[in-house]
Amino acid sequence: MHVPGRYPVMTFKDDKELNECLKWWQERLYLRDWIIHGALKDHVYVDEKEMAGSNTFEWGLMSSCILISTAQTGETKDTVSKVCHELTLVHELLHLRLNWLQPPYSYEGNYADAMEHQNIEKFARSLIMAKYRLPIDWFDSDYKYEEEGYVYEGCSTK
Repeated sequence: MHVPGRYPVMTFKDDKELNECLKWWQERLYLRDWIIHGALKDHVYVDEKEMAGSNTFEWGLMSSCILISTAQTGETKDTVSKVCHELTLVHELLHLRLNWLQPPYSYEGNYADAMEHQNIEKFARSLIMAKYRLPIDWFDSDYKYEEEGYVYEGCSTK
């Protein structure tokens, strides 16, 4: 059973930890009627572009497979904002509530998709902030915090 710590899970240890956390969020996002499985992969690609995660789902069957990339975490990837597995998981779960229509490949479709993804990311961050009582600055890669004697600082951890 997933027991929330003081901070979001930066890196899931294995598929079991991922799926325990997934079940915790699935309950809170009113997705109990969905069959959802999660897996960690070395790399996750969507349309040949490397991503932090992906969600492949069958709307009619209410089933979903969420993949989380182990190559893209706040510890290994230099980014302006933190990339953590739990945030990626919540983002992918929110796709089952929002943004489930694939826009056409056009300028307007790409713009609409980008704006919807931005909103999904904001919702995911808000949920993480509420769960862990974090300030919005926590998502800035320069924000410093300590967990179990380990200091996370900047774009990578030392």
